[in-house]
Amino acid sequence: MQSETILRRVALGCAIFMLFGPLGGRTMWVKANGSSTTDAGFYNAAAVFSGVVALLALTVALNMRPRVVVPALTALAAAAAFGLSVYVSGLYVWARWQGEIWFYGAGWFAEDPGPKWMVSLPWGPPYFALAALAGALASLALAVTWLWRPRGDPDGGSGSRALDFPQ
Repeated sequence: MQSETILRRVALGCAIFMLFGPLGGRTMWVKANGSSTTDAGFYNAAAVFSGVVALLALTVALNMRPRVVVPALTALAAAAAFGLSVYVSGLYVWARWQGEIWFYGAGWFAEDPGPKWMVSLPWGPPYFALAALAGALASLALAVTWLWRPRGDPDGGSGSRALDFPQ
């Protein structure tokens, strides 16, 4: 099945890309007097965590593939891990589009700090949000494909044999 191979590669590629979360940078604020501060980069930690969990879940799913239930459940676990990174990175990206900054520890948005501060934005969150979204969709598609068409079913799980009359 060509589509299953493509979905596997997309999901695994996104999981591996998520492991590069620490390279995504952090938001840095530099004050006019030279002092600076950075955020905790929680989106980077969430990306790495999501990548590790998704990679482990997809590895289990792909190695147990002749079965149906366990691979489908682990693919759903991978989709949930990707979903965490979509949420965390997506919050950051959405806040930046609004001209605000999301503070994870405080759980609130802050407006632009003003002319005293220069804000340097990280490059990573938009890319990790898109990669996590693609990985989540591919993992969900794999789970649905595996539940709909189990391996070893000669007609692809379409159910046409159930309608055949005995001869």
